[in-house]
Amino acid sequence: MGRKDHYAVPRTLQKAGVFRGLMTDFWAGPVTRGLTELLPGKLSRSLAGRYHQDIATGMVKSWNLQALLWELKLREMARKGGIAGRYRGFCEVGKRFGEALVRSFRQMPDLSTGSIFWGYDTCSLEVMEYLKGRGVTCVMYQIDPCQVEIEMVQAEQRAWPGWERPLEVPDEFFKRHRDEWIVADRVVSSSEFCRAGLE
Repeated sequence: MGRKDHYAVPRTLQKAGVFRGLMTDFWAGPVTRGLTELLPGKLSRSLAGRYHQDIATGMVKSWNLQALLWELKLREMARKGGIAGRYRGFCEVGKRFGEALVRSFRQMPDLSTGSIFWGYDTCSLEVMEYLKGRGVTCVMYQIDPCQVEIEMVQAEQRAWPGWERPLEVPDEFFKRHRDEWIVADRVVSSSEFCRAGLE
């Protein structure tokens, strides 16, 4: 799947007739897409791309304003804390999004034990903990091999010092992933490289 089609899973579920809705940080519905045309090129394209014509906007719950604030928070943490700050920011923003999902799911009294939640790494811990308590099966999509990949990059940096700033990733980033893997009923990997790294 990869980054080329963020919406492959909801589109597939929709075609199968089992899609209940998409919750995402930012969704460029018709009005939002119109507003993004007023923004500078790269930013406009980035935001306008958070959309797919095959998914009805009425089936989407998003937090557009908060998502922009979360992005500002992430950038602030990276500015103040460098690379390590950016990874801490991923954890902070992921937690905030996960908590927003929990608040939204609390308003849904009709979740059945046959429901399945599909989430993405770094932002699914809080919502999976909540949903498992309601009998929902939780599947998490892991986009990369996490610590294994970071360690490979760090080994290359040691072999070729001075080419770029050292990649310093705080343990809390790895811990958040480990906690998500423990809570999830299934972890789906993005590639064989990812699967091997996670194993």
